[in-house]
Amino acid sequence: MTDIISKIKENSVRIGLSLLVLAIFVAHAAQWLRIGFVEQMENIAYDQRLLWTMPRSMDNRIVIVDIDEASLTAEGRWPWSRNKVASMVENLFSRYEAAVVAFDIVFAEPDDSSGLSVLERLGAENFADDENFQAQLQLLKPELDYDGIFAETIQKYPVILGYYFNFANNGEEVSKIGALPEPNFVKGTFKGKRIEFFTADGFGANLPQLQSSALGGGHFNPVPDADGVLRRVPMLISYDGAYYSSLSLEVARHLMGIDEILPVFEKPLFGGKGYMGLEWLRLASKQIPVDRKISALVPY
Repeated sequence: MTDIISKIKENSVRIGLSLLVLAIFVAHAAQWLRIGFVEQMENIAYDQRLLWTMPRSMDNRIVIVDIDEASLTAEGRWPWSRNKVASMVENLFSRYEAAVVAFDIVFAEPDDSSGLSVLERLGAENFADDENFQAQLQLLKPELDYDGIFAETIQKYPVILGYYFNFANNGEEVSKIGALPEPNFVKGTFKGKRIEFFTADGFGANLPQLQSSALGGGHFNPVPDADGVLRRVPMLISYDGAYYSSLSLEVARHLMGIDEILPVFEKPLFGGKGYMGLEWLRLASKQIPVDRKISALVPY
């Protein structure tokens, strides 16, 4: 016993440094302390693991309809009129038999490209007493109301509209445009739980007419890691006390026919009471693991 104590005394500095290093790594693993170097090593290891293990095949269940240079050459410059987008949606469901269509495009402003607003102004001012003009305007209105055409089309099918959240820097004011969908979790849902949600200050969303016609909506906010690489997507973002899910999560939820997302919390250590972190989001039998910011890693 004396020899052991003597050895400890002789190597006290080395043992102390070893315990300190161990404590730092334990604190990092428990997310009490963030170490940039370790995070970078974890990111490199994750990227390499993906390169080694990801399947070299296509998933035919998911199709990206990309509005690219070829599309613009064929159909004209963006933005396209909403009646053209409505026709595209109609084709995706009736011809290509899509199960769900989601837009990572925001339709925040009215589409006036048909000239309907000009005709309505003329009808209210210059031709207010012209019965023939008024009659013709009423006949043309359904054909020229491109937002109305788009709204009617997406109301017929399972369409999820996308939007984005804004985050203030240094107290600056941010815009609040359009209408958000109903939140997935109302105010007070996570009261008393110390969860590090991304908290938004504003948003850019769709016209109320369009959002109310869609099956749902989800945000498409990317969150790059410290090295600028996108590896994860926040599954839930907090705004004004409520919680809104990502576009990808909403697509999965509606495709599976799930009414609600079930949060699953980790159990306290050693069976004790106290802080429980949000560890999973459950969609029926599927569980999505999330990190401390309620983001999910995506194997791009």
